[in-house]
Amino acid sequence: MKFRENKFLKSLILISAIIFAFLFVIEVFVMNFTSLHLISGKYETLELDLETAGWSNVYLDEDGLILGRGPTAIKFRGINMPVGAITIEAEMSEGCDDANLLVSFTDETVSEYRRVIRYTLKEKKKTDNIIVCNLSGNVDKLMIETTLNSDQDIKITGVTLNKPRDNTEMAVIVLMTFAAVAFVAVLVYTLAGTKASLDPFEKRRRFCTNAAVVITVCIMIFATSLSILYTTKEGVVCYDSFTSLEGNQITKEIVDAFINGQVNLLQEPSEELLAMENPYDSIARGQAGFSYLWDHCLYNGKYYSYYGIGPVLALFLPYRLVTGFYFPSVWATLLFSLIGIVCLTKLYLLIIEKWFKKLPVGITLMGLITMQMASGIFFSAARPLFYEIAISSGFACVTAGAALLLSSNIIGEGKISYWKLCLSSVFLGYAVLCRPTLAVYCIAALLFIAVGIKKAIAEKENQSKFKTILKYGAASLIPFAVLGIIQMTYNYLRFDNPLDFGIQYSLTINDFTHAEFHWKFVLLNMYGYLFNMPRITASDFPFLESSFEYFDLNGYMFVDAVSTNLISVGIIYRALPMFSYLFAGKALKQVEKKKRPVVATLIGATCVLMPLIIIFSSWESGYSVRYNADISWPLITGALLIAFTLYNNCQSESVKKILKYVFLVSTVLCIYVNAAQIYSFMGMTTYL
Repeated sequence: MKFRENKFLKSLILISAIIFAFLFVIEVFVMNFTSLHLISGKYETLELDLETAGWSNVYLDEDGLILGRGPTAIKFRGINMPVGAITIEAEMSEGCDDANLLVSFTDETVSEYRRVIRYTLKEKKKTDNIIVCNLSGNVDKLMIETTLNSDQDIKITGVTLNKPRDNTEMAVIVLMTFAAVAFVAVLVYTLAGTKASLDPFEKRRRFCTNAAVVITVCIMIFATSLSILYTTKEGVVCYDSFTSLEGNQITKEIVDAFINGQVNLLQEPSEELLAMENPYDSIARGQAGFSYLWDHCLYNGKYYSYYGIGPVLALFLPYRLVTGFYFPSVWATLLFSLIGIVCLTKLYLLIIEKWFKKLPVGITLMGLITMQMASGIFFSAARPLFYEIAISSGFACVTAGAALLLSSNIIGEGKISYWKLCLSSVFLGYAVLCRPTLAVYCIAALLFIAVGIKKAIAEKENQSKFKTILKYGAASLIPFAVLGIIQMTYNYLRFDNPLDFGIQYSLTINDFTHAEFHWKFVLLNMYGYLFNMPRITASDFPFLESSFEYFDLNGYMFVDAVSTNLISVGIIYRALPMFSYLFAGKALKQVEKKKRPVVATLIGATCVLMPLIIIFSSWESGYSVRYNADISWPLITGALLIAFTLYNNCQSESVKKILKYVFLVSTVLCIYVNAAQIYSFMGMTTYL
């Protein structure tokens, strides 16, 4: 076995060295092609004088040339030197991310302008604004043209010929590449090359559990780093945020209303808003010009919030009563996210402990990494606005409830724990108070509870069946009933209907009181969350790109942060084990025949049907990447159950070896794709 480890390590080092050498060559000889193009010695660096240039519809100030609206042109004459690259430095107004340029020139082959160079100017990455040129002999004249829209403001601050790329940046990229390759090599060796990674979970239970703890801590540090980056970017001071007297509708407005003994918010709608024929028309409100509370409910002349009161009762209200301040949404979102991350690991290990003890440690840890990286909660930690409070608190409650449900042993081996069953119902029911959409997982839990009745009766065979069922039903259903009554009472007090959560009365991007259902909205969301495939691009880090696809939608559908790269990546590409659903039928055949209907129902309902219902219900509110925390991890759980079942029942060692490397590749890609999506998400400049 030691020989096998050494052989694997040597092969891994060799492969890693080859990969690094390949990426190094790509960076130096392809991505840094501009610098190589200029080392021949015939190209001299020249900064063109903007003041002596000719221009059309351009205005000179002390810092550069301000481009006017419509067609503009900047002309340089008498250059008389070879040109291998043109660097354009520019400043752009907020919201103006790029502009299309047409660069014309005359060299020794033409006496009039040749218009062949088209380039997209980007203000944020000035190192990218190097236009590589392949011209003949000396260039005499150079002209830069563009046409600006009414919302574009651009100032050209410098034009330099033959300026090489900064070698410092190239060195940083090379070092980062080396670090990334080294990280992947260590990860691969740990998960697939060591003896411990090849042993079954039941033999290395303690080691695997400790490794899972380390992975979970790393995931928590990553989530915390995202929130800290957000606070740095937004200028949030940690101490001041905990002693704040300001807040949003979850952290402050609902809190103040409850302290004042009412369910409607303290602020009253303006007379102008109440006098409108249709106050839910967002365009009409904007044209009217008066102030109102954005994304609040307006009902019977009062403001309400349609967001769940779960986090308010659990955190924000007690904090206000004890300290006199309002708990900050940034750290509340992070707190709930971290709790959910821990509970998700606990849930995963319970699944392994109950049904996959013979699974190799390496594959077990790969599954955990995949589930955590693609869970979707990082989008809340990375942009912790008040929307994300509902997402993260619901995530924490559902994962905690699911973990307690499994640990209660109502299915699988072990004696039923009634207190864990009761706590499970408490957390799952409380998730609905955080986010009503999550009620679907309460329905799934009821299926588990129904299946567990038979086991409860069998355990208490000497006790009255009625008494057993009564005790079992009380432990599992009373929390649902109590929390359900609280939610329905709150609904009735606000909207005169115990089943009305009030979202249709919200003053937001659309008039939900008149919005009609269209199947295309559902299908677009299905595609965006499940199937949208990213594309490889060599131009910009992280070398992946995708956008939300409308498929010629002729209507209005809200898409959050629509201009952000990778805002929509299908879960099947963020977690490749999702493809195991294609083999669900084969996996089900490995289950004892009499148990197949129950297994298919529980997994199908919990891991597939309920997430799809959530996606279906989102047609009205549109697409937002943060909703992945509601749907991604249950879908991945079902996929891993299928994949692990197929692996454990595979009789061919050669096929198992192939499957191990398939898991390994998918884990590395999962880390990359999800990190790339989060990186792009964090680079967002405007929050919609």
